[in-house]
Amino acid sequence: MDMKRVLVLASVASMIDQFNIPNIKLLQEMGYQVDVACNFIEGSSCTDEKIKMLLGTLNDLHVNWYQIDFARNITNIRRNVKAFKQVKRLLKDKHYIFIHCHSPIGGVIGRIAGKITKTKLVYTAHGFHFYKGAPIKNWLLYYPVEKLCSYFTDVLICINKEDYELAKKKMKAKKIEYVPGIGIDLKKFEAGTETNNKRAELRIPDKKIWVLSVGELIPRKNHETLIRAVADFEDVFLTIAGKGDLFDYYQQIIKELKVEDRVKLLGFRTDISELCKSADIFAFPSLQEGLPLALMEAMACGKPVLCSNIGCNTELIEGEKGGYLFDPNSIDDIEKALSKIKLRNLADMGAINASVIGKSDLSEVMKGSRKQHSEISGKGYEELEKLVSRFELRASIGTGNEAILLLSVGELNKNKNHEVVIKMMADTSALNNLHYAIAGKGYLEQSLVNLAKDLQVNDRVHLLGFCSNVRQWYRTADLFVFPSFREGLSVSLMEAMACGLPCIVSNIRGNSDLIDKNGGLLFNPKSSDDLKKSITEILKYSHCRKNELRKYNQDKIRVFGLENVTVHMKRIYDELVN
Repeated sequence: MDMKRVLVLASVASMIDQFNIPNIKLLQEMGYQVDVACNFIEGSSCTDEKIKMLLGTLNDLHVNWYQIDFARNITNIRRNVKAFKQVKRLLKDKHYIFIHCHSPIGGVIGRIAGKITKTKLVYTAHGFHFYKGAPIKNWLLYYPVEKLCSYFTDVLICINKEDYELAKKKMKAKKIEYVPGIGIDLKKFEAGTETNNKRAELRIPDKKIWVLSVGELIPRKNHETLIRAVADFEDVFLTIAGKGDLFDYYQQIIKELKVEDRVKLLGFRTDISELCKSADIFAFPSLQEGLPLALMEAMACGKPVLCSNIGCNTELIEGEKGGYLFDPNSIDDIEKALSKIKLRNLADMGAINASVIGKSDLSEVMKGSRKQHSEISGKGYEELEKLVSRFELRASIGTGNEAILLLSVGELNKNKNHEVVIKMMADTSALNNLHYAIAGKGYLEQSLVNLAKDLQVNDRVHLLGFCSNVRQWYRTADLFVFPSFREGLSVSLMEAMACGLPCIVSNIRGNSDLIDKNGGLLFNPKSSDDLKKSITEILKYSHCRKNELRKYNQDKIRVFGLENVTVHMKRIYDELVN
């Protein structure tokens, strides 16, 4: 018996590549044979190489794909009539259970063909061309067509709230749904700050201070002194992750001090990264170390530290900004350091440490340590690797870690409005360490190069072209700037949020769904002065405030993640068929 078929239809291949692979996989999991139809030959923002990769992906997924000669411009009547005939023939031949249309032209042609062939229709509007502030011609041209097509649309999906509210009032689809975006894979882009709350597991009360130490239980690591110091603080809990010859000896000391409820030897752990991110303070009491990799990892994770005043430790912790040094042989000295750190803003101290590590040239350090066993396995080491990548990428454009790097990701066209950022760069004499990198290709490339030269900021404006390593650039930048005039719901903005970047974005539909004052700032996309004010304001934020922005964006973006969107789409598909 043949599988039931569905068709995913769009006018351009980029709609399939960027937005629909997860939908295709979901439909296959639901038991459907999925076909794809679009214009693979022209009109797409995808490069030829990207198209080849897309076709390879579709072949690997056993998806049948069909070339439809959609025109990019809706006014090209002859080409679009040809495309309509191709789609109608495909629908008649394949007898699809339903089709899911994307893009304005694909949506119109697909729905008309679907009505004629009596095929059920789902249409996702990736941002109506008519919106608040849109040119009047958009309302005159696109609005009547969308309204007419809505009469024979079974499900109309809107991915931003402004479109959804308009559709509920003006469109006539049988069902109108709001789905929070197209679903981004958070695991690919998040900066890795998500942790399980280990406090409950280890029975550490929320209001108590949690100190974590990691290392082999041997004399050189000096955990005994730390245990005896912590024993005098009833509001402090200590966990030590590691195994070694002194395990039983330390257990006996803990019992003698009657602190079994507050001091715990965890043994070998595979969840060190979660422990480190969940703890309040990292303690490093070693008597002797070569490269203090564990300390550096904890700092990269944003932890305030208590550490012995030996070797490189003293170079990393300066002026008691991110922690306190102590004499590793003195219980009293550790107690004094612990008393001081308890009174400080721990989040602010941790942010300072992350910044200190971030501004260090770790490339030479990491060359010698990549093969070493990492005591804070996982997250801390990954954070150091990211920081090395940050240094190397910045060096590739001729700037150092001290520079403030703005990043935009998007096609080089008029709508993306990179011009306003370049103009702002010329008006920031007080911020001459400000650099602007743009990841993307497009027809305005030479125009933007010329503009930067004319404004004498070409040494601080960097056109990166197409970037296969865009995730690394998100982690390399200090701020994400998104100046578009029009968007449905930006994927690159959601990716930046998932990476924990503070964001400065144009005050338009879609962007306002994602960014508020807790995660960044909105500005008038027509005003370089407004952009300058926003950047100046956000750069004045404290380390702690910037850290709050990062965490807020990562928490907020989860609603727009692939897992949540997939739940919405499965329900919509099920209800449509049943």
